[in-house]
Amino acid sequence: MKTRVPPELPPFELAYPGPLRDDEPLPVVGQRYVLVDSDSRPVGVVKTTEVRIVTIDGIDLDIAREEGEGYELVASWREAHERFWTASVPGITIDDATVVAAERFRLVERLDPDA
Repeated sequence: MKTRVPPELPPFELAYPGPLRDDEPLPVVGQRYVLVDSDSRPVGVVKTTEVRIVTIDGIDLDIAREEGEGYELVASWREAHERFWTASVPGITIDDATVVAAERFRLVERLDPDA
C-alpha cells in the first residue's frame, strides 16, 4: 500500500546542515513534519509534543537519553553536541549560557519510502 505524503507538511530533518538554518523558526507544539531519510525519502510523520527553551547547562539526563544516541551522562551529550556544532558552524562559541531549543516529538505515522 502506498502512502501519500501530505504536501502541506514541512520536512523534519534532524541535525543542522550549516548556518543556513540559523533563521529557522522555533518548533511549535502540535506541528507535524515529514521525517525524511538520508536520501530525502519520506519515512514517517512526527508531531512535536513539547518545546523547552533552555540554556545548554539546563539540559537534563532525560533529554540526553531521549535523544536515542545512547547518552547516559549529560556531559557526554554536551561534548558530542559541542563537537558537532563547532564543526558545523565555524566560529560558534558555546558556553553554559548558550540557548538551545529542546524538542520532544513522537512518530504518528510510518510511511513507505518507496511509495
